[in-house]
Order: sequence, then structure tokens, then C-alpha cells
Amino acid sequence: MNPDPQPSPAKPPVRERPPEPRLRLAAEAAWFVFLFAAASLLFGVGAGRVGFMGKDERAYAQVGREVGPGSSLMVMHHLGNLYPEKPPLIFWLEATSYRLMGRSDPLAARLPLIGLGLLALLFAYLTLRQLDGPRVALIGAAALLVSFGFFREAKQVRLDLPMCAFTWGAFWASARIMFPARGRDYPGGIAWAWLAWTMAGLAILAKGPGALVWLGTILLYALASRRYAPVKWHWFWPGLAWMLAMVAAWFAPAATMGGIEYYGPMLKVHLVGRLADVMRDAPSIFFYFYRLPIDSLPMGLLIPAAVWWAWRKRRLSDGGRTLFIFCWLVFGLIFFTLAREKHGRYILPVYPAVALLAARLILAGLRARRPRRVVFAHVWLMILLVLVAVPVMIATLRFKPDLFPAEPPARFVILFLATLTLGGGAAGWLIRRHRLGSALGALAATVYLGYVVISFYYLPDIFNDRVPRQIAQELNRKLAAGEAVGFLKLDNAASLYMTAQPQWLKTADATRAFMANEDQRWLLTTNSGLEPIRNPGWPVVRQWTDRDPEPVLLLSNRVSKQPEVLYESSTK
Repeated sequence: MNPDPQPSPAKPPVRERPPEPRLRLAAEAAWFVFLFAAASLLFGVGAGRVGFMGKDERAYAQVGREVGPGSSLMVMHHLGNLYPEKPPLIFWLEATSYRLMGRSDPLAARLPLIGLGLLALLFAYLTLRQLDGPRVALIGAAALLVSFGFFREAKQVRLDLPMCAFTWGAFWASARIMFPARGRDYPGGIAWAWLAWTMAGLAILAKGPGALVWLGTILLYALASRRYAPVKWHWFWPGLAWMLAMVAAWFAPAATMGGIEYYGPMLKVHLVGRLADVMRDAPSIFFYFYRLPIDSLPMGLLIPAAVWWAWRKRRLSDGGRTLFIFCWLVFGLIFFTLAREKHGRYILPVYPAVALLAARLILAGLRARRPRRVVFAHVWLMILLVLVAVPVMIATLRFKPDLFPAEPPARFVILFLATLTLGGGAAGWLIRRHRLGSALGALAATVYLGYVVISFYYLPDIFNDRVPRQIAQELNRKLAAGEAVGFLKLDNAASLYMTAQPQWLKTADATRAFMANEDQRWLLTTNSGLEPIRNPGWPVVRQWTDRDPEPVLLLSNRVSKQPEVLYESSTK
């Protein structure tokens, strides 16, 4: 008689992550205050001394200037023309800042962005804390702060970081729903679900795609975990309706007031067109797989090892947290890879997922032997990169100075190179003494101080807006005297510093009609702007030149008895 078959061993249950030593609330609060004080300094330094950087920042700042009562509150304009490219939330905040400060300079334009940058860091910290506790949250937030891509976006009037602020707020609310604190059941509170959908709606009104990254992550996590509960906990259909209603509260009146000239391009070009252009003439499918590690340096160096460590050690033992992080990272990479247009800043919504994985590896390296060797190797590589940057920059200044937008001031070069050399040397000394945590802190401080030096000395020298300010100063006097000023084929750099808007001239006929008036008229243009008019004979009474190859010319429609200086060059 055969013996009874032995039952197969039961599959071990999925366990929550093991408890970690608690970080005292007072210590966490102290580190939190220190971290956000450092972020406030980094975001704010140079904000009032650096001119508008690049065409995007000037365009966004100008759109904010033209927000006003009536239809201009809902329908965005740029230089008097309809501006359907972007949603309105950030422009509303900029307009509020301009009115509160009584001016529209770079500081007033950037103040809302500084606040939203700090809000983004706060939501990232809260999300990481909910998923993995305060230690990982502090390390991850510090890694996020010193990542180059995060620093770059925090210094400009752009829409990507504000979008991320609300997107990460939605992720925090979802983490509260799906991964409650240890010892607590799923709270079942509808408040967190509505907060998540509200944050997603604000992300769409700020720019848009980040909300889709959040929503796609939730759906991918439900699919990967084979559980419908995460979707149910978010009250999916009522929440989706609420998010769309938030967007419609702006879009419906804007479409009515702006007409098809406004909503037509918005829907056809910026929504349907972008979706239809998926993968057509797109850059390499691997674009973000190398741009993410590069743009998120120095944190980016840890990505391969951090992904391997999390997948090998944590994915089956932490109640789905690691799976959620991988869904966040994977969906973000796929979503932005499918888009035709690609920029390094677009992948910013996945940075907290990378920061959490990097922080896990660092924390494990401070406690266990095997990951410690991995982190040691990465710290040595970071030190090498910091120290190699010094001779590379010296050689570039010596043999390829044209690679810099402008010759950097000597005080910047000295301070920047000294910061890298001393910081890298200190980190190397600490790692030789096997003080891994201190070496990582020294590297983070080195990168942070390097950013501060760049913000304080280098950026104000490159983006000084000296010529636009001089032009605006003179034209403000003429406009105040009741004289007419016209801009022909110029961007809006000078207009951002003007108290009144000049007349924008688009065609040669309109320019001739403007200058044919018997009253004193002034025309601001360039040589290429005058080419279609073919030497009209208006005298040039002022010329401004800076680093641009083409000077800006101020012309008069009549010759005074004692004209101003025929050519006045205003250079650096």
C-alpha cells in the first residue's frame, strides 16, 4: 500500500518590509529644516540678478505680463497674439506676482517658480517617507536637490517643475492610500483620493503630461499586481470626472472667448498632433535611457546598481512598494519615449522614483557589507568625476574658450575650481578612512556649493540682460513723453522691462505706415529686419551691441536739428 502523498509546502506569504530603527522625530525635523533651508538658498540665489534665460523663459514671462481682467484672464496672449501652446496656471501665478511686486522683472517672474520648486521637493519627500520611512526620504530628497536636472529647472521660468510639484502631490496622496503606515489598515478615506485627483488636475493646468504619468503608474501597478483594489481605492470614475471638470472650468470659457483660432491649434497641434506623431521621426528609442542617468547626476551614477539591488532584495518583501516604484519608473520611461519631441527635462516626473532607489542602496551600503562595496565603488567614481572636471575645465578655458557662452569671470573660475578640488579631496580622504556616510555628505556638499557658485557668479554674468534693460530705459522715457515706439521683427527681451507696451509691427507696409506719420516716431529693429523695406532712409540714432552678432538699431522718422549720437555701442 502506497503511503499518503505529502502535501506540497505552502507558498510563503508576502511580508511587509522589516521594521527599521526609528529616526527620532526631533532629528528628522532638524534635518528637514536644514534641507529645505538649503533648497531655499539654492533656488533663490541670483534670482534677481540673472536676466531672463533663453527664449522659453522670456516667452513665458511675457505671457504672464499680458494676463489681465476679462477674456485675457482665460485666453493667453503673447505680444498681443493668441498663445494656445500652454495651459494658464503658471501664467496666472506670474501675473499675481507681477501685481503684488509692482514690476515684471526676473525676480517677480521667478518667485512663483521658486515656491513651486520647494513644493515639489516637499511632495517628493513626503512620498518617499510614506513609502520607505524618514531616512530614505531625507537621503532621497538630498539626492534630488543636488541632481543637475532638478537644479536646472528650478532656476528658470519653465513649466516642467511646477507640473512635477502637483504630479508628486498626486503620488503622495496615492502612497497614503495604498501603503498606509505600519500597523494601520487601509484608511478607506475618500479625502486622499480626491486630493490625488485634484493634484492631477492642477498638473494638467500647469502643463499636462505629469498627470498622465501618475495615472498610468496607478493602472500599471494594478495590472502588475493583479489587483483591482488600487484603482477602486482611488474612486476612479468619479475622480476622473472631477479632474476633467477642473480642466473644463478653464477650457470651456477660454474656447468660447478665444474661438477656434485659440482652441483649434491647442487641440489639433498640441494634443491630437502630439499623440499622432508618436514615434514618427523621433530620436533614438534609447534617448531617455542615457539622458536620465546623465541629467540626474550625481544621483544618476547609482541607477543601474540601485535598480538591481531593489529588484533582487526588496521586490517580494515590502508589500508592493518596490513594484509601485518600478511601475512609476517604467511607465514614465515608456510614456516619454513614445513622444515624438524629446528633451531631457521631460523625464523629470520620474526623478523621485530614481531618488528612492538610490537612497535605498545608499542606506543599505551604510549597514551591510555587500552593498557597502557597491556604494564604495560608486563614491570613488563620483570623486574621480569631480576631480577630473577641474583639468577639463582649465583645458577648455585655455584651448576651447568658444564653448562657453561668455568668458567666465576670474572669481567664478577660482571659486568653482577650488570648490571641486577641496570637496573632491575631502571626500577622497574620508573614503580612504572608510567613512562612507561622511564621504557621501562631502560629495553632496561639493555639488551643492558648485551650484551656488554658478548661480551667484556665472549665470548673472552670462544672462545679464544689459542691452534689453538699456533699450527699455530709453524707450520708457519716450513712451512717457507720448511718443510712439514700434518694434519690427524683434523678440520680447526689451519689452519685459518696459512700463508700457510698444506697437508690434509685423510687415513692411505696416512699418512704412507707422513711420510716415508726421509726429515723432521711433522704430526698434535690426539690419535683417530692415531688409524687406530696402533702405527706407530713416536715420539710425542709436545702436546697441552686446554678444549678439547683429546690433539692435533705433531709427527716427525725422532728423532733428541736433541729432543724438549717430552710433553708440554699448558693450560689456
